[in-house]
Amino acid sequence: MTVHTMRHTFSGPDTPNENRMFSVAEALELGVGTAEVMAKLPTESVVLEMAAGRILAEPVSNHEPLPRYSGAVMDGFAIRRGDLVGPGPWVLRVDGHLNAGHKKSERPVCGPGGALSVNTGAQIFGTLDAVVPHELAETDGRTVTIFQCPARNANIRSRGQDAKVGTGLLPAGRVLTARDIALLAGMGRAEITVRQRLRVACLSTGSELIEVGIKPGRGQIHDSNRPMMKASLNREWITYLDLGVIRDDIHAVKNALPVAAGVADVIIVTGGASGGIQTTMTAAMEQLGGDTIVRNVAMKPGRPLMITTLNGTLCLCLPGNPVSATIVMETLGWEILRRRASVSGCVARHEKGIAGFKMTGRPGRAEFPLANIIEAQADGTPVLALSPGANSGNLRRLSEADGFIHISADHEDIRHGTPLTFTRL
Repeated sequence: MTVHTMRHTFSGPDTPNENRMFSVAEALELGVGTAEVMAKLPTESVVLEMAAGRILAEPVSNHEPLPRYSGAVMDGFAIRRGDLVGPGPWVLRVDGHLNAGHKKSERPVCGPGGALSVNTGAQIFGTLDAVVPHELAETDGRTVTIFQCPARNANIRSRGQDAKVGTGLLPAGRVLTARDIALLAGMGRAEITVRQRLRVACLSTGSELIEVGIKPGRGQIHDSNRPMMKASLNREWITYLDLGVIRDDIHAVKNALPVAAGVADVIIVTGGASGGIQTTMTAAMEQLGGDTIVRNVAMKPGRPLMITTLNGTLCLCLPGNPVSATIVMETLGWEILRRRASVSGCVARHEKGIAGFKMTGRPGRAEFPLANIIEAQADGTPVLALSPGANSGNLRRLSEADGFIHISADHEDIRHGTPLTFTRL
């Protein structure tokens, strides 16, 4: 796929734009724009009980009023407010009882001056227009005494109260929750149309990397990024494809990428030597006919980042260090994946925080340092401290961090009490 309007094409080491630095906002806009113009994922019908976490493919409207009938929401006595004449209390005749799910033929006759004892869920019919809870009435079984006149339709869930016929209830692109399943079940939907799962293939690059479970030799380390990505991508709307580890070698990369593009909608590549693999990835993409959308983002950590396409497949080339890879995914990657999968709306995951530290301003690039919550203000706003000893490869600090701070590229000195933006991990 060629993206003419959103593409930044890198055409070789002599290209004047080779050293261009994209801002985080530019990288996100270009990545999202590329994802949005790609062909939408196919749809499929799934049984309702299996739809939680899937992406709704088309908007849902109700074809019947919700609820279908007016019913009692409390146990008590169904009455006509017009029978409460003059000052109270009022004594009404008990003409019978209504259970939830009663048939029309089972309804007792309730004449003027009468009341019916009802259970929650019982259909309220005719001119009965309020339900008085048991605790607000007294009865001897034959009569009931009402001490306070209720409001019209008190304790009655009226027909169509939740939604009239034709009301739009769920938008296309929504990630269905258990609560949505309850709504759809209440509408009588046994199946629902969803997008097929987004196929995300993940591979690690690094001649020093070995699989977990294998004893490392000299100069070897275990690959931590793919297990981390697999755990992070464990979503119902994603199918994870593990493509293993490849060497930092252009021939290995050129062999692996077309295979990945043939089975996945998105490829996530993490590099063991991020600067080297970025050069290798760029050369491989050029030789394979791919398009580089973004290269070099002014962010720390995460600068060795590329967004490319190959044969209609989106490729996110992340830094090899786990902290950098995590922050790039949280800052850019997840929103790009959501748009590629046609998820609607955005997730407001950022929150306000307060600096419990000092930092000298270093304008020119955005920074996203790991941070820990050291206390909370009276309103619950977290007070943040920088994670001690954190660096891009420190797995322990990544595990211990509560999240990371967003510091803009034009930031000035940060002092105690400076307002911050914070993302929890």
